[in-house]
Amino acid sequence: MNAEIKNLSAPPRSLQQIVDAIGMDAALVLVAHYGGIRLYVPLELKPGHPLIELLGEEAAQKLCRAFGGDEHFDIPLNTSGSRAERNRRIRERRCQGLSHSRLAREFKTTERNIRNILGVEVDDRQGGLF
Repeated sequence: MNAEIKNLSAPPRSLQQIVDAIGMDAALVLVAHYGGIRLYVPLELKPGHPLIELLGEEAAQKLCRAFGGDEHFDIPLNTSGSRAERNRRIRERRCQGLSHSRLAREFKTTERNIRNILGVEVDDRQGGLF
């Protein structure tokens, strides 16, 4: 069994707690933005709070209910399991017609990394050289 797939089915406990609280998509956004650092989550969020801007109102409020007012907690780094999920989402979004540059911006990575994740693609819009 591929290690990435194995890790995806059983993410680290710290990541699983976040996923349970706010869902996989929001957890991946949180990890991408704050991974590897300590984060304080207040009991209540005021309009315009960075967590609302990052995660959306619903996920940010769920995060507050789960972790609000606690001591700072460590946000895990992007693990191979969450990378596998991110890569699956990149492939899914590409099938929806998003360009490499749009995917790079959306997933906060480089176009080169997007190309590596997607593998070799032929762009039918470009003609041959000869």
